[in-house]
This record gives sequence, structure tokens and C-alpha cells, in this order.
Amino acid sequence: MFAEKAVKRDRSTRTEARGLDRFYIDLSAQYKAGLVPSRFVRKDDGGNPFETETAAVAFARKIEKSIHEGGTTGDREKTFGDAVEAWVSWKRLSLARAKVGRKNATGEKNCNEAIAHVRNHIIGKWTLRDVAIERVRLSTITYALLDDELFGKGQALELGLAREGVVKLLQKFRQIFEVAVDQRYIATSPAQKILLGKKQRRAPTAAIDPDVYGRFRDDIPAILNALEIIDQDSVLPVEVLLETGIRGGELDALTLDQIKITNLKTKVRIDSAWKTDRFVGTTKSTLARDVVADIELGSALTARAVQHQRRGKDFIFGDDGVTPLNRTGLRRDFHQAQFAIRGWGFFGSSSTRTTARGYRLVQLPKRITEFTSEEWKKFAYGQAGLPKGEEREGICFPTIEAAAAHIRLNVFGLHKLRHLYASQLLDSGVPLKRVAQRLGDLETTVEGHYKHYLPEDDDADLEDIAAIAAIGRRGGGVHPFNRGLMGAAVD
Repeated sequence: MFAEKAVKRDRSTRTEARGLDRFYIDLSAQYKAGLVPSRFVRKDDGGNPFETETAAVAFARKIEKSIHEGGTTGDREKTFGDAVEAWVSWKRLSLARAKVGRKNATGEKNCNEAIAHVRNHIIGKWTLRDVAIERVRLSTITYALLDDELFGKGQALELGLAREGVVKLLQKFRQIFEVAVDQRYIATSPAQKILLGKKQRRAPTAAIDPDVYGRFRDDIPAILNALEIIDQDSVLPVEVLLETGIRGGELDALTLDQIKITNLKTKVRIDSAWKTDRFVGTTKSTLARDVVADIELGSALTARAVQHQRRGKDFIFGDDGVTPLNRTGLRRDFHQAQFAIRGWGFFGSSSTRTTARGYRLVQLPKRITEFTSEEWKKFAYGQAGLPKGEEREGICFPTIEAAAAHIRLNVFGLHKLRHLYASQLLDSGVPLKRVAQRLGDLETTVEGHYKHYLPEDDDADLEDIAAIAAIGRRGGGVHPFNRGLMGAAVD
């Protein structure tokens, strides 16, 4: 029962400044599990804000009841259970087609066994984020989630399945997601990378392709210019990630005390990070380090801290110095900028839209740099289904990846800026040891990810060849095989 615990008092600056007493429902855990479409609920079905705790608790209980009955508030998205039912229909249809004009008792038996296997070993036992898998929305299931939640925790072993049983299980997952794609429940299969019989481990260099990152690096100035139009407050955090290579949690926990400006550079001491459990802890690698940047970045950070009255250990980013930066909004703006420089807008539907929730890809009427900030805001309102702007014709997609694939765009997340930072340093000839120190990682880790950026030392290679050539009959002469070729040429 989460209804009472989910209700919280709205202590936002805007609400308190107006002297209002408001409550809201925090459904973060249920949202992550794909059971509800929104993280926070501030109004009831009639659009009325919760003025009393009793009203908020009553509505939370209504949501809780809806979840237990297998539904969600608002427009219902397809779940994994829907995908299984579609797969069952497909299996039976395939069997019916195979039985035309002849008996197929073996095929019918295999079909029934496959359906029973799914219902017993997947629907009956598997969970995602501790939620029964059949109730999880398909749009929230990713390869990483399957990898971590399903196979990373060894649930197959806990179920007592033999190796052959695990292979069959993975086959069923792949088939179910392929049918879901065929039925257009989702755009791509999150299980397409799963290998059968042996768990796949992604190569550490898979996401660090030099050609792809070269194009990403070339787009950075245009992306920053687009961010100036989309949301000017997003520019400085992105510049910090780009010019320092720090992680997202380290950006969240950045304080004024960590910044030191000298006559030549800005030095940032990275020794803490904001954790998902909502506290400040050590960095991911537990290694403290100093990163350096130009004076302009330090001046901009200091100016922001002064503007928002931040002191000492207050967070530089975020609304009040106590809560961290809203990285979800920053990530959305960063993605939007990448679409915008290609002439497209990517917008999430608001709760006021009458059509199905999802994301809309809309072609921009002009270049992003030709918009003013106010024009862009009005345009974005319209595409989100709000009455403040005019809605244009667009294409709906369930995920950002599906929309990016439609226009053949390699869309990058904020963490890719860290990869770009490291690859640019190595490509410029900065020693591996110093790059590892800047990143706060071990040299072996950095080398494994970025080894194709490390320059070849031809002089050292020639010295090694010369040293070995002094051994035995090869020393100081021509290789016997080459002498044979030279003799043949003379003859």
C-alpha cells in the first residue's frame, strides 16, 4: 500500500510565495516500473489541485486500485502482457496455417508446450524492478534493463533452469518482442542484442566509434547554439560536461567550494557525486581528482552561483542549492537540440492532449537559429498539445530512439560528452596516464575503452624490431626468404 506514503506537501517556492496549501502524489517508483504515465500527480481527473491531504490520499488510493486491477490512469500503453497475448495469437495462427490439408499433432503439442513455457517461466515468475513483468509498459523496457534486471541477477539460475532451459527462455523473449514490433506496439526489439546460449558482453569500444564521435564533435557548436534558443539555462551545464568530462552525478553535486580560479586556469576538485538514493557520496570510481578548464568556464560558474545566491557547499545547479539539477530536463533539451539542428523538433505529449501519449516528430518551419526564445517556447507548447501554441502535423513514436532512427540520426546522451572529452584528449596526444587522472578512472579502464585513439609509437616499434633482429642468423643481414627472392630476380 503506497497511497499514504506517496502524498507529499508541495513546498515549491512558487506555491509558498503565493500562500497556497497544496499537495501532490509522488509516483516515482511506479513510474520507473512502467505502471503509471506520470512521475507526479498534482491534480485530480477534473483538473483541480489537491488542497487537502485527504483529497490527495483518496486519489492516490484510486490510482493504487487501478494498478492492482491491471490498468493505469490515463491512456493505457501496451504492456509486456499484451505482447505475450499477441505472441500466443501468432503461434496459434502459425499452427493453423501449417495444419491446412494435413494433420499436425506434433506441431500442436509443441505450440501448447511453448505457450505453457512462457506462462509458467516468464509471466509466472519474472519481474522487472520488482514488478510482475506482465504489467510493465513495453516502452520502458530496454536492452540494458533486460540485461541488468533479468540476466544480470541470475534469476534463471534461481529458477533452477538447466542450460537448455535458459536457451529456450531467451528464445521466447526474442520471439515475444519480435511479435510486439510486428504489431507496432514498439519500434525496436530490446532483446535483439541478446545472444542465445551465451550471454552477450558488449565490447568496451562498441560505443566509442571514432567516425561517429568525429561527427558528434563537429556538431557541438551548432548544438550549443540551438540550446541557447531552446533553454538558455541548459547551456552552462552542457559546457561543464563537455569541457571537464565529469559524470552526471558529479555535475549534480558541484559546489562553489570545489572551484578554484587562478590567473591561467580553472581547477575543479571532483570528490563527490549525487547518488540515485538521493544523497551525496563518493564518485563512481571512489577516486578524487582535479580537472582543469579555461578561466571563462570558472567565471561563468562563479557568476551563476552569485546570481542564484549560492554559497560554500550549496549546489551550483538546481533550484534552491539543496536539491540537485533536474537532469531529466537537461537531457530532454540536449536531445531536442540534436533534432533541431537537423530541422526537426521532438516533443513529448502533455497530459492535456486527447490523443495517445508518446512523442511527436515535427518538421521545423524554419532553422532553429532563426527562432527567438519566445517563438520557440510558443512553438513547443503547440506541439505538446497545449493551447498556448499552434499544433503542426507530426509523426508519433513511442521512444526517442525510434524517432531518431526515422530520420537516421545518431542521438547522443549527456554521458557521451564524457566519451567525447576523453577521445579528444587522446586524439590530441595527451598521455594516457593524464587522461585517466582527469577522468578519475584506472589506466587499464581508459585504455580498454579508447585504445583505438592511442597513437602508434613508430620509433619505439622500430627499436623493438632492431633489437630482435640482432638474434641469430637475421642479425645485420637480409632475411633468407628475401635473399631467395633477390636471387630469383637476378636469374
